[in-house]
Amino acid sequence: MNKTFLRRCLAHLLALTSALAASSAIAQQVASGPIKFVVPFPPGTTIDVLARDLSAKLPAVLGRPIVVENRAGAGGNIGTEYALGQPADGSTFLVTVHSPLTINPLIYEKLRYSPNDFIPVTNLITGGYILVANNNTPYKSLAELVAAGKARPDQVTFASHGYGSMTHICMEQLQATTGARFRHVPYKNLYAGDMMAGVVDMGFDNIGSTTPNVNAKKLVPLALSYKRMPQLPGVPAVAESYAGYECFSWVGVLAPKGTPAAAVRQMNLEINKIMATPAFATLADTLGTHLAPTTVEQFTEFYKADIEKWRKLVPPLNIKLD
Repeated sequence: MNKTFLRRCLAHLLALTSALAASSAIAQQVASGPIKFVVPFPPGTTIDVLARDLSAKLPAVLGRPIVVENRAGAGGNIGTEYALGQPADGSTFLVTVHSPLTINPLIYEKLRYSPNDFIPVTNLITGGYILVANNNTPYKSLAELVAAGKARPDQVTFASHGYGSMTHICMEQLQATTGARFRHVPYKNLYAGDMMAGVVDMGFDNIGSTTPNVNAKKLVPLALSYKRMPQLPGVPAVAESYAGYECFSWVGVLAPKGTPAAAVRQMNLEINKIMATPAFATLADTLGTHLAPTTVEQFTEFYKADIEKWRKLVPPLNIKLD
C-alpha cells in the first residue's frame, strides 16, 4: 500500500479523533438536567411574564424542563449575582431588563459582578415608558408640564419605582434635557393608585400596565419616552419636542461567562423560533413593547454599545446608592 496514502489516512484519523474529543468535551460541559431561568425581579413583571412564556414552550424542543427562579431585590443585583454564582454549564440563564448590567454598576458603590461576567444570548424586546399625570393637575401636555417645572422648580412631584430605576432615570434625563425641575417621590411598589388619587402629580410608568388606565380616562397621557405606539396613536414621543431625547429598556437572555458556545447558540436559535410566532408577537404587543430578536453576534454588539451609552448618560445624573 502507498506510504503517502497511509500517511493521509492517519492524518484524517487523528483529525477525526480530535474533533470527536472536542465534541465530547462540549457535551460533558453542557448539563443535561433542568434549566434555570433566573429573573432578578418579582413575579408578574414584564421580565417574569416573558421568561415564563418561554419556559413553557422551550422544553418541547430542548428536551429539558425549565424552572423560573425569581430572585428579586436591590434593583436586580441579588438575582444577577445569584445567576453568576451558578455553574456555567448551560443549565442557568439570566432573563433580565438591562439595568442590573448596564446601569447598576454605575450607581451602586459595591457590586460583586460586572457586565463582562455575562455572555449575551439573545435580545427579546425593547420598550419605552409613558409619562402620565393625574386628572387633577392642569398639565394636559408635555409642554405644560415642562413650563410648570421651570416656573416652580421642585414643586411638581413625580413618582418612580425607586432611586436608580428606569422610571427615575427617564425623568432625570427629561429634566436634564428640558431644564425643568421636579420633586422625586420614590416608591418600592406600584404607584398608579396614588397617582390616580392625586397623591403624586405625574411620572413615567410601564406602557402595558398603564394603557388601560389611560383608555379609561383615569390618567392623562403626556408623552412616550421612546417612540410612538400603535396602541396610543395620539400620544407623542418626547423626542418630537426635544430632539435627541430617548429613554428605553431592553429585556434579554444572558448566560454566566464560561457557558459553552453550543448551549448559547442552541438557546438563541430556539428562542428566536418562538419569537417568530404570532402568539409571541401578540404577547409583546400586550406588554406595550417591540419585538427585537437578534443573533448572538448582533446582541453582543448591541450589548457593548448599550454599556457605553449608559456610561456617558448616567454619571452626570449623580445617582449613587449603597
